[in-house]
Amino acid sequence: MADTDTTEHDVIVLEDADGNEVEFAMLGIVELEGEGQFALLAPTWQLELDEDAQLEVYIFRYLYNDEDGSEDFGAVEDDGLVERVGAIAEAQLFTVEEGETEPEAEA
Repeated sequence: MADTDTTEHDVIVLEDADGNEVEFAMLGIVELEGEGQFALLAPTWQLELDEDAQLEVYIFRYLYNDEDGSEDFGAVEDDGLVERVGAIAEAQLFTVEEGETEPEAEA
């Protein structure tokens, strides 16, 4: 699953808890009725791994400002909400071909 080219995705730079910049590839946006939009992000270094490596996907609340084109990403602290978004993301973004195992999105 990890054999993905970073040029196929927008690259987002976020700051971790220690103040380090981390590059993420935006895999997609999921909308959950009544909850808003959520970004599915994976560290860009993971996209360089071979296709059998499991891709770790992070879920962030996503806000887009139409006026200036800026994007804002926020933590999702509700485990139930993360699970619901993850289930929708898996259904929308990951297709399973006959005979393959289904990739897992992690939060």
